Amino acid sequence: MMSRAASGFALVVSGSVLLGWQFDLPILRSILPGRAAMSPLTAVTFVLIATALWLETESSGGHRPIRWLARAAASLALLVGLVTVFGYDLGENLSLDQSRFLDRLGTDGIEPHTGLCFVLLSAALLLLDSESRPRVWPAQFILLISAVISLTSLLGYAYGAEAGYGLARYIPVALPTAATFFVLSVGTLWARPGRGLVAVVTADDQGGVLARRLLPAAILVPAFLGWLRLVAEHRGLLSTELGIAIMVVVSAVLLTALIVATCQSLHRVDLIRKAGERRLATQYATTAILGRASSLSEALPQILEAIGKNLDWSLAIHWSFDAEQHVLQCADTWMAPSGTGQALADQSRRMTFPNGVGLPGRIWSSGRSAWIVDVVRDTNFPRAPSATVDGLHGAFGFPVVGPSGFLGVMEFFSTEIREPDDALLEMFDAVGRQIGQFIERTIAQAEVERARRAAEAGRLLQAQENEARRIARELHDDLGQGLALLTVKMDLLRQKPPEAADQLGARMQELLAHVRHLSSSVHDLSHQLHPSKLEQLGLVAAIGGLCRELTHHHGLKIEFTHDQMPAAISPDTALCLYRIAQEGLQNAIKHSGAQQAEVALNGAADAISLRIVDHGRGFDPRQLHGRSGLGLVSMRERVRFLGGEIAIDSPPSGGTRLYVRVPLREIVRETAPPRTG
Repeated sequence: MMSRAASGFALVVSGSVLLGWQFDLPILRSILPGRAAMSPLTAVTFVLIATALWLETESSGGHRPIRWLARAAASLALLVGLVTVFGYDLGENLSLDQSRFLDRLGTDGIEPHTGLCFVLLSAALLLLDSESRPRVWPAQFILLISAVISLTSLLGYAYGAEAGYGLARYIPVALPTAATFFVLSVGTLWARPGRGLVAVVTADDQGGVLARRLLPAAILVPAFLGWLRLVAEHRGLLSTELGIAIMVVVSAVLLTALIVATCQSLHRVDLIRKAGERRLATQYATTAILGRASSLSEALPQILEAIGKNLDWSLAIHWSFDAEQHVLQCADTWMAPSGTGQALADQSRRMTFPNGVGLPGRIWSSGRSAWIVDVVRDTNFPRAPSATVDGLHGAFGFPVVGPSGFLGVMEFFSTEIREPDDALLEMFDAVGRQIGQFIERTIAQAEVERARRAAEAGRLLQAQENEARRIARELHDDLGQGLALLTVKMDLLRQKPPEAADQLGARMQELLAHVRHLSSSVHDLSHQLHPSKLEQLGLVAAIGGLCRELTHHHGLKIEFTHDQMPAAISPDTALCLYRIAQEGLQNAIKHSGAQQAEVALNGAADAISLRIVDHGRGFDPRQLHGRSGLGLVSMRERVRFLGGEIAIDSPPSGGTRLYVRVPLREIVRETAPPRTG
């Protein structure tokens, strides 16, 4: 925009000068009556340079045809400047513009000062995109020379130095010419604002702010003070020496004031930057807490602490929404290590807030973050006496809103009187929605988990009921019928005892065999309900016996090993591992079709692991969900109850590997030696 404005200024001035020559209007040619006028060729050359600058600004996106036109216009201006400079160097003024306005120009033409500036400006336009070294642009240094030359001429006019704004024996530079050169030099510098020296001035960092504040003052203040000194000397108010002294003192005072004001501004900018960094750090910390927390009770206190610490608040309170009573009640509090805010926290725990009352109520009512500069003087803050006791003043809060609506409020208090921070309030409106989504998601996950556990509990109850039916059936079909048959045989023996002793003995042996069979059935059933070997001989012996029984009854070859097992294990741990081994091996017998299996028990300093491997057909545990797999559910529930972990790997046709690790509740130093059986 500055480049286009400079081009427009040059075009307007050049057009006015050409009109002044065409219609013989001296005011348009020189602006100041009786002073040097801009020549027609100078005006035409300015039109070329202004056009080239405008086209270069348009071609910054890489349009080659426009760029060629710009370079052609700059080359013509360069030619005019070179002809003028070389003409004076040869000792002759070529007077390129006298053919059209000879009667008005007389013997005057383009001044060599003007020709030199044309050469500099047109060369800078031609080199505008040339980079001599990384981040070094020669065109900018050429433009600075042109700007200095034209500024010298302008100050010569300002100070009334008749011979100071031209070159000795040549005509002085016209005021419109000097002004146009200066404007075009500055405008061309800004044609590429992201490069070199200009990039430093236009930057949004502290260096750019400092440059934009000091550079105008560095030009205007000395020029203004020099003008005041000349005026005072011309009117006889000051001597030369005293004028110089006063000028130095005033310059020092003004520059010092400017530097102090700039430093204060930079300090405010730095405070704003640091506040922004702390806001971002707080938002990141809140997001990180929500990402890793597994429950509300874990996340919300950490969020209060993170916001309070990062933003230097002394007290934080979380208000939750009670849907039944339709009020806000205190759920959590956090205080800084200084302990400031105890009275306000105690009062908050005893209070509830309806809609619109107090800071929590007004946030609830508006649905947006709110700020209080000083709670002690706020008319809608019922806890002001407690805040006065604690020395608390500034406060802000934000709503916690989930997809289903309003969920609560978080408010924070400071011992300082703090002015409202709109950026902070806007950020915490978003943070409140993020926390609300986490709260509702956590509640939904908890409901899903409760439903899952209820379903699993129902399946376990159904499994227990099925087991009870099986035991009842075995009692009825095996033991009941066996006892009935034994009763009938004994009654027949009583009614018709055999006459021969050997026949009586045979009948008695038959009854004894029947009693032994019934006793074995009772023993097996009792062992299924609770393995007595587990209490009498320990886990290793119980699982070893289980493996031998299954091998004997079902033909599954089981290799059992154990290593570094504690001599004593808690009953819960032993029963858990035994039942898992029992269930796992029975599943292998019923479903895998395996001919052999391995069972391994291994003890460690803090846990016992059980590994069961068979080489059968395998299965997909996910396919059992919702249909059967009650044994797997029972295994997982047993392990979860003891705080252990269980893993099942069973690829189709790849066998089944069951791994269980249960922490030790009792650690006994005496260990059983390694054994294989």
